[in-house]
Amino acid sequence: WPADRPPAVRVSTARRAQATWAAATAELDPARWAAADVADEPRIYEADVATLVAVAAEAARDADDVLLVGHNPGLADLIAALAVDDGLRAQALAKYPTSAIAVLTADESLTQALARLGGMRVSAFAVPRG
Repeated sequence: WPADRPPAVRVSTARRAQATWAAATAELDPARWAAADVADEPRIYEADVATLVAVAAEAARDADDVLLVGHNPGLADLIAALAVDDGLRAQALAKYPTSAIAVLTADESLTQALARLGGMRVSAFAVPRG
């Protein structure tokens, strides 16, 4: 992550999201992620955009970057609400399959971008192959 502070990670308490996070962390550099603020977050399960924005905004109080591990349609709806229309946004919204990863970035602080809904862009989108 590019920020000075480690990211905040909020993981749905659903078994599948927990398994996804466990599989992802097995591939991450432990030294880089050791300081990350990781917490289980039950509100992510079946969350709407407003709930996901609230979870991200709360996490952003103490972090410059927030990672949500959750579910659809909530995550795709969040991308639709936050990101401007560009190629990667369209790709992510056309099909956001299980274990897909979308990175949203903003020119302003994350807290400001979340407060106004919009103005972010999808800077990366990937579907891991397993």
